[in-house]
Order: sequence, then structure tokens, then C-alpha cells
Amino acid sequence: MKKILVLCFSAFLLLPSFTGTLDLSRVTIVCPESATPAEEKAAAELKQHLGLVAQARNGEQTIRLITDPELPPDGYRISFHNNDLEIRGGTNFGLLYGVYALLEEDIGYRWYEPEITVIPKLDESKITVRERSESPAFSVVRDPFSFAESDPDWALRNRVIRMMHNSLPPELGKKILFPRPKGEFWMCHTTQYFCPPSLFPSHPEYFMIDVNGKRSKQQICPSNPEVEKMAVRKLTSTLDHAPEANYIALSLEDNENWCHCPECTRINQREGSNGAAFFALVNRVAHEISEKHPGVKLLVTAYYSTLVPPEHMQMADNVSILYADINRRRSDPVTRGANLNHLKNWCKIAGEIIIWDYQADFSNYYRYVPSLYAVAQNLSFYRTLPVIKGVAIQGAYQGPGGERQGLRAWVEAKLLWNPERDYRKLIRDYVRGVYGPAAPPIEKFYLYLDDLERQGGAFEAKYAEIAARGRACFEQAEKLAEGNTELQKRVQAAELPVLFHEFDQLYALRYRSNVSPEKMRQARELLDQIIAIMKVNNYQRLGEGTGRRLSDLVKNRDVLNRTIPEIPGVTGAESIVIPAVDGMSCLGTKKISDEKASDGTAVRQQPVNSWSWQLSFVGKNIPQGKYRIRIRNRIEKTGEKVTCIYYGVYDSASGTSPRFRLTPDLLDHPDYRWHDLKTFTISPGSVLWMMIPTRDNDLIHYIDCVELVPEP
Repeated sequence: MKKILVLCFSAFLLLPSFTGTLDLSRVTIVCPESATPAEEKAAAELKQHLGLVAQARNGEQTIRLITDPELPPDGYRISFHNNDLEIRGGTNFGLLYGVYALLEEDIGYRWYEPEITVIPKLDESKITVRERSESPAFSVVRDPFSFAESDPDWALRNRVIRMMHNSLPPELGKKILFPRPKGEFWMCHTTQYFCPPSLFPSHPEYFMIDVNGKRSKQQICPSNPEVEKMAVRKLTSTLDHAPEANYIALSLEDNENWCHCPECTRINQREGSNGAAFFALVNRVAHEISEKHPGVKLLVTAYYSTLVPPEHMQMADNVSILYADINRRRSDPVTRGANLNHLKNWCKIAGEIIIWDYQADFSNYYRYVPSLYAVAQNLSFYRTLPVIKGVAIQGAYQGPGGERQGLRAWVEAKLLWNPERDYRKLIRDYVRGVYGPAAPPIEKFYLYLDDLERQGGAFEAKYAEIAARGRACFEQAEKLAEGNTELQKRVQAAELPVLFHEFDQLYALRYRSNVSPEKMRQARELLDQIIAIMKVNNYQRLGEGTGRRLSDLVKNRDVLNRTIPEIPGVTGAESIVIPAVDGMSCLGTKKISDEKASDGTAVRQQPVNSWSWQLSFVGKNIPQGKYRIRIRNRIEKTGEKVTCIYYGVYDSASGTSPRFRLTPDLLDHPDYRWHDLKTFTISPGSVLWMMIPTRDNDLIHYIDCVELVPEP
């Protein structure tokens, strides 16, 4: 057999590599006599897939499957020995990955989505195989956190190691596993399990002191010795009952607060980090855990108040940092971000870091987030930092559907294995494989989105142009797919982000008093089209959290029949009036029926040190510009003390949100009335928020609606 010397870029090293010929019609697959489950799976997968592309029979060549402990656990080597092909794999998933690499890269298989596999059509049974050795860029986690990877075959074939809800069969290899006792998941936000808020009435000292000097159950007090004892006791007990677990999380709850007690403040100030007192607790707990469970890592989230690392503290050897910079702009590479130095400093004091990235609009999974360029740049950068052992990229993970979810998951899976791959080639590969003859206009549109991202700037301001181009693209693609029912279904599903944008523009007109019935009819027809496509594809999720399901979208049809009532005090015909119930309520703030409100519904807000009511302007068809914001509200006193209500507008482009106050003289009226707030520059990504501080505020706040008055 002739071998040809070529130079190729293997996973991480530029090494000489040979190619050889494999005759798929004349091969015998050989694996060890006492095969492990992973070896049996590798042989079965290879036999099944070869049988689909060639009429294989025992013959002249042998493919030997060998587990090699000298290789990295997930690494593999493909090489020829005389006339035979050897696939060697490390002791974890390495052998399986070697088999899938041969099938995908040399034979031409593609597993784009759980339901979309491309079986290659070979002109002849002889193929050229490139000898190579590869191992992954990230050894612990490679997680394009989307719904696609909940399918174990898809995850395995695309070499994915998931962080949450890992579906890979345990007998095939080691993966990251957290304890999951009933009602608990020890992966993040876990202080609630050993110090639950229910303890607050009897033991307020276990919990944080807020910025106003008042105890709050929002977070624990990490310097309290009893809290440490409870943490050690609970974590140890949990691990005792979960011998399979190799990670357990100790992380604060999902908010921006931290303890301001004297001892926590002393530690935080000394270390230059609002999370330092918590990190000191982590190190103490880590030491105790290591005594009984030496093989378990303690996962600690660097997130919100704990994002900044301590200046003079080294994290324990059995601590892994989950770095989650949630406020970073999605389409900006991390090297441009304001918090880059935080990550670099974490690399100096921690032995292992896992990145948790965010690449979806969680309020609307169907809104385009062009960020694949940033993902590629980020993964290439993370690979240069040796302590980064894993990356999870959170997308539309709760169900099928979302903007380009299949494409994103597949491209990200390839980049998580090898960040140096050309992501634009991967985009083309996916689009051509999934959409076939309808691919050309879709490929052109998706690369246009990527070009916009690479150019930088405010993406939101160009969304109307994006939607228009998308509409033209998918109209052309649907024509090219005519006669192919399955292809038409895929094209229509891919068009959903464009349809949602068009619907949002029409749906937002319900805020205008002079909207024509024809516009509302168009909105209803478009909504019916969206619902039909989602039902055919079994898409149920619109976004993260409650109120973001297909069933909630169906309710919008009734809203389109609703007319805006006459509200006393509205400034003029050009104003935009938005019911408060169209905002997001959390942390005790609720949407209620209120006969005093203009349309019988309102938001009831109580004191809590967080933005418990937020009104996002995404999808509300509000032209960018300056607006005087007015609010129609009323107050119900529950005591004598009233200080203020804070409000502001969060700007997603800059990540800033100046804070203003409604003072006591404006908070003494039991009936609804209008208040002028400030004049703000509103963009599609802006969010109006209101917060009632808990200190000295004996009141309940009711919000009827918000008016935006255009300013010159």
C-alpha cells in the first residue's frame, strides 16, 4: 500500500501526517476479546455506519480498535500498520471519538441534529484516510448547552461533554456529574440547600446584611461560623449518598447581592472583591470536603458579586471556578470586554476554571444573536489559558427551536473540540447539508449576519434591515424547496425569527390608540402562521422562565382583539402607552386584577432590594430616540415609614443604568395618578426598571401603565 506524506494541522500540533487507502467493502472490524462497553459500542457504531455506505464483507483489510492508556483519556490516534488501520483511543471516550472522527472526517457522515443525519454517497468503496492524533482543547466540559445535546447519540457523535443533565451512558466513560437528590441539583445556586430562606425568621444572623444595614434572606452571611458548619454538614452528607458524583457546587443564589456585615466587609475590602468573604468560606469548606471525598471538585460560581477574584487569596486545589460573566455583550469577543483582567487574575489563583458563556436572548429565543465570530474568537483565546478546562455555551436549552439552534449547537461542538477550525466553513457545511437545494439564499443570509457581527457596532439598530433581508432570503429558499415536504418544513422553521420580528412590529401597535383594524388583522394572520409552524415542529419554548411558552403565545391572539381604553391624563396621540402587566415581574411582584386600573389589571410591587419589575422595550416597535417617561401608579401604605422608590433605564449597549428616586412627597396617594419620571434615550435593548428598597419602606406600589412621550 502506498503512503503519501502531507503536512496537515492536527488538533494542536503541526506534524507530518500520512494518508492511506481503506477499502470499505473488504474490511474486518476487530476489537479486544474481553471488550469493555465502550469498545463494544465503538465496534457496533463502526459496523452499522459502514454498512450504510458499502456492502462490507470480511476481506483484505482489518480495522483494529484498541484502548490505549498512553493517549489522553478523550484523545485518539488513527494510523496504518502494513495494510491495516488502527484506531487507538484513550481510556475515557477516546476510542469512540476516533471511530466518529473516521466516519465524519474521512467517510463524510454528518450528525447535524438528532433528527438530521447525512449519510454520504460514495462513488466507490475505496476512501483515503488521513493518519492523525487528536485530543480536545477542553478536557472537562465541551458543552454547546442546547436542547440538541439532550440526545445521547448526538452528544457522543459530536464529542460533547455536557455540564448539566449529562445524558451520556455512564458505562461508556467518565463525565462531569453532580449530586441530584430529590428536589435538589448541586450544580449552581446551592446555598439554599444548606441554609434555606425558611430559617430566616428564627436565625436572621445566618443571612446577609444589605447596604442599608438590614438583614435580608437574599444571600447567606459567609463569615458566620454556623453557616460554615451547616455547609460542611450538608455537602458531606450529600456526597455520602452520591458516590458517582465528582463535582458539587457551593455558589450564591441568583442575584447581585452580598453581605455587608462588619466581618464580611473587612475581608472584602482587604481582598478588593465583594465576594472575598464567600471565597474564604469556600476554601474552608473545600478543606473539610477533601478529607472524606478527595476525588470531588468544589465548583464555585464567579458571577455578579463574586465575579472579581480576591487579590491575596489562593483557591484550594480541589476548587473549580465556574466563570460566568453574564453582563458581557454577546457579540463582543472576551478580549474586548471590560472584565478581561478578572478572568486573567482568576487564572493566577485557581487550578481549574470552567467558562459559562451566554449566547441567547433569554427573553426571546427567536431573536437573532449574531455571535459565532465572538464564540470562535473566545474559544481560541480560552485555549491559550491552561487552567481553563471546559466551556459551556448557554443557548436555547429548554426545548427544540430558537434562532439557528441546530446550526449553533453543531458549529459550537466542532469549535469546542478544536477552536482553530474555520467557523464560516462550518456554517456553510451545516447549511448545505441541512437545506440542500434551498441552501444558497440561507447561506448568503447567515454569512451576512456574521459580517454584521465582525463589523461591530450596535446590532439592534439594524434589526429591521436584517428582518427584511431574511424575508427575501426565505421566500427564495421556499421556492427552491418546492416539492420536498421535509425541506419546506426545515425552511419554514428557520424563518421563524423573521416572522417573530414582523409579528412583534404589528403586535406593538396595540399600544397606539389610532391603530387600524387592518393592521390587527395582519397581526392575527401572522400569529396563526407562527403557531402552525411551531406546532408542526413541536416547538414549545419562546424564552427562559415562566410565561414564555407556545401556550402563552396563543393567548396573544385574544390580546389583539383588545383595544386600549381611554386613560385620563395621556399626553397626546403620538404617545406610546404600555400596560405594566406587559413587563416582567419577579421576587414577590405580581400581576393582579385591579378595578382601579385603566384596563382592570395592574402590577403589585412590594419592597425588595432588586429590580422586581422590569419593562423591556425589545419587540415593542418603539423608534430609538428620546422619550419623557411617565408612570401611572398608586400607593398603599402598610405603616408610617416611606422613603423612596428607585427607578432607571438599563442600556444594554453600555451595560449602565443610572438610578433615580421617587421621593416621599410623590408617594402619598391611594388612587392612580400620573408621575413624570426623567427623559431617557430609548433603544430596542433598553429596560425600564423599578425597585423598592426594603429599609424604612412600609408601602405597596401598584403600577397601571407607562407612557412614552417623544421628545424633540
